[in-house]
Amino acid sequence: MPMLTYVQGEFVGRVAKSWESPDNQHFTFVLNDAKWSDGSDLTADDVAFSFNTYLNAEVASNWGSYLSSIAGSEEVQAGTADSLSGVKVVDPKTVEVTLSAPNPNFLPFLTELGIIPKSVYGEIEPGSLKGPRSSGSQPSDPVPTSSRSGSTMTPSR
Repeated sequence: MPMLTYVQGEFVGRVAKSWESPDNQHFTFVLNDAKWSDGSDLTADDVAFSFNTYLNAEVASNWGSYLSSIAGSEEVQAGTADSLSGVKVVDPKTVEVTLSAPNPNFLPFLTELGIIPKSVYGEIEPGSLKGPRSSGSQPSDPVPTSSRSGSTMTPSR
């Protein structure tokens, strides 16, 4: 499920309940009280993990380009950093994102990227995840190469 969607000219929260940015460079997202299909809470750790996973060079996801404006993205893509310096988990339902420079396209990019559960994908080596699989215009998430119970969890409200 993406952070946001776009309906009739307006951004609408999906994972994000609310968001604010004074300058298109510093964003604060408050998350909805969503649960994964196994009943666990969707948290800001899932958001941070998802962004880092999409940018990880071993995952080779084309969707990482949508996050390349986040501070620290070059280092994560190069493998010289494990996590984005521009993503801060404030509490379980709040995440702050800092971009390297203002980017008015950042929110539209968040309508394309699905948030994935750290509790499932965090146990899988990044090199074991495939890049994106395309099914037309639908965004795709990293997918484990081996069969695993619960690996296809999606948020539900």
